[in-house]
Amino acid sequence: MKHLAKSRESESTPEQAFGQIVRQQREARGWTQEELRARLEEGHGIRLEKTAMIRLESGKRPTRFNEVVALSVLLGLSLSTASFSPQSQLTDEELRNLEEQLEALLRRSFEENKRVVELRQQLQRAIESNQATNRNADLLARHIEEARRWRETVAGQSDGQR
Repeated sequence: MKHLAKSRESESTPEQAFGQIVRQQREARGWTQEELRARLEEGHGIRLEKTAMIRLESGKRPTRFNEVVALSVLLGLSLSTASFSPQSQLTDEELRNLEEQLEALLRRSFEENKRVVELRQQLQRAIESNQATNRNADLLARHIEEARRWRETVAGQSDGQR
């Protein structure tokens, strides 16, 4: 996995550094911004408008944590909580430990996001099924009413012939 680390020589903001990495990794995979946006929405339930993706990649838009997680998973990135801070005094072992914890959280978050997407799809199917049931119930009620009217008509004709 690649590490997202702000270069000590660079004066870029964390958003700019992350946006640059997202763009580089997206392009390395041959994906358009539209394809990346579609993957975010389909796999993680995160909808980014076209302009939001442009601003994210240019570092002009604050990035939400759930977006960082989803993009990291999609692009195979590894994050360290201290990686954007050149002032960090953490040892290599502490950084590895933090990175392992974060990766475990990323995996769990990814699985939870997948479950949310699955539940949304199940809910949509249930709504569609319920709507179909309601349409069928309305149709059945109309048929019953027509049968009652027909029965009354037939009964009235029978009474008239006696």
